[in-house]
Amino acid sequence: MILLFVLGMLSCCIKSLRAQKMSNLPIAQLTLTSSDGLVVTLSAFAQHKATVLILLSPECPISQQCTKAINELWLQNNKSNIAFYGVVPGAFYDTISVNAFKETYHIPFPILTDKNYALTKELKAHITPEVFVLSGDYAIVYSGAIDNAYVAPGRKRAVVSAHYLADALSALMHDKPITTQKTKAIGCLIEIKDADQR
Repeated sequence: MILLFVLGMLSCCIKSLRAQKMSNLPIAQLTLTSSDGLVVTLSAFAQHKATVLILLSPECPISQQCTKAINELWLQNNKSNIAFYGVVPGAFYDTISVNAFKETYHIPFPILTDKNYALTKELKAHITPEVFVLSGDYAIVYSGAIDNAYVAPGRKRAVVSAHYLADALSALMHDKPITTQKTKAIGCLIEIKDADQR
């Protein structure tokens, strides 16, 4: 009886883990357009060991200031089967504005426009910048801040002492558990509109 009980509990745990991994599969069905005019079907994420999504707003000061750290991480990982995409929620910024932001801050990876907030809602994102690391099966293995550079909006640390995203990517590349899987993103609030007309 005890053995049957233990086996039953294990079966439930396995099903629960599978459900968590499958929960983000709707992301794979989304199609977004990059600022370069390329149509990106998010099912392509499955071919990578991991995909890093960075929610950005061109006019958010913290989004602007985080680009240096993100660019450095891209340089360190772009040959390691880890894909990087910026994501601009909503339709407020046109292609010219997004490309100007990309050029000004020398962002080397594609920036997608999530005009209808479909991806933003799937990720449950609320802040820019906010990072989501997806495994090849679309499980969110890390989400939150890039590092601890900010204590609060407008309050920056003198020294960055925690590198959450870098640590998560390093753990993934070495097939080790990610010790910090979620942190609080600090930045500008994403105002989700159900019918963005712009």
